[in-house]
Amino acid sequence: MKYIYLIGFGVGCWQLITQEAASCIATAHILIGSSRLLSAIPAECSDAQRIEAVCSTEIVSIIEKSIHTQIVCIFSGDSGFCSGAIPLRKEIQHRIADVNISTLCGISSVQYFASQLCRPWQNWKLVNAHGKDCNIIGEILSAPFINGKKEIFFLTGGIITPKIIINTLTDILLSFNNVDSYHINISIGISLSEKEQVIIEKSIIELQKNIHLINTKAPSVVLITWYQPEHPIHTKLLLEDTDFIRDTVPMTKQETRLVIASRFMQHQYQTIYDIGAGTGSICIQVAKLLPFSSVYAIESNKEALRLISKNRDLHQVLNLTIVDTHAPHGLESLPNPDAVFIGGSSDNLSDIFYSVCKRNPAVRILLTAVTAETYAQAVKCCSERAHTEFTVTQLAINRSKTVTGTHTHHLFVPLSPVFLFDSLPEIYL
Repeated sequence: MKYIYLIGFGVGCWQLITQEAASCIATAHILIGSSRLLSAIPAECSDAQRIEAVCSTEIVSIIEKSIHTQIVCIFSGDSGFCSGAIPLRKEIQHRIADVNISTLCGISSVQYFASQLCRPWQNWKLVNAHGKDCNIIGEILSAPFINGKKEIFFLTGGIITPKIIINTLTDILLSFNNVDSYHINISIGISLSEKEQVIIEKSIIELQKNIHLINTKAPSVVLITWYQPEHPIHTKLLLEDTDFIRDTVPMTKQETRLVIASRFMQHQYQTIYDIGAGTGSICIQVAKLLPFSSVYAIESNKEALRLISKNRDLHQVLNLTIVDTHAPHGLESLPNPDAVFIGGSSDNLSDIFYSVCKRNPAVRILLTAVTAETYAQAVKCCSERAHTEFTVTQLAINRSKTVTGTHTHHLFVPLSPVFLFDSLPEIYL
């Protein structure tokens, strides 16, 4: 029988591994791992044969061919946090029958970094961005506020670097009116546990000004700490009419708004247009419910654009982009949509339909009609769209109002009925 030990080597420093791990390494016949980790093991601590390999398939082949029975595979960090030990264990169990596998934990970069910052990490959201892409803004927005702050830890390397994270966040924040109200700090750990270790802690704006000082080639981790503002209106997931700045611009009422938003909940990763966005109530509600989606508020009215900007600032929805254009003009510069809501068309409904369907024939289109003329146009557009069906839902909302002169009787006051069209492509049927 072969005895395989999958060891979390920690942050790469020999002095920080566990005694159990050191004992296994000392008695091993073969050590398998990356060149960086193998070189971190002092020669006097093990006379085992050292083989460089990191791919699970390659490591299993080495184990299968080896005549030795004591084999140690070492991995950076902890064996249970984004570690190659997890797929390797499955691969060994699948291909080798007579084997005993033991897993030994190590000190992860999360634990070590938290200790260097002198901070607890039990509320951190952990994101693996090592050697893979990720939705940086979505990960930040989807983290909850706990005890007045949200903390998101990124294990970086490869595509995602500290500079990419900082630039992605600041590029969005600088488009907001009240950027100073965002109390966001960034902590960066570079070459943790090594002689070259550097830890940087600054506000997002300060760090952006000195971003050229960051060494992106060295192994790094990033912690984003977003402090909750004094008036945390933006933390509400379902928004009421009173949560928006409206002035004189028409706004979709909250009952209708939530029905519309629910139609976009097919999956988290979407590109969504809100055409004729008005105050931004629809797109802001959708952006909050779908933090991993990219939402575009498309509007040409200057007063409406001002209100969308103010409401976006108020609710701090980083995944909402405001586009000043008169649809369908300007849509060609945006990513292809997965879903579109048309709240206002300015008599361009047919052209908007044609434009978004040309961009993506499988796009889902929602639109509302409150007048007979818009209803007729909507029926025509939906009927002429090939390979689709459409449904129409009438939303009739009544709100109670206290009868004048009494405190015990209430009348129901009707709001204008809204007809919600849902043009469904084949993928939804």
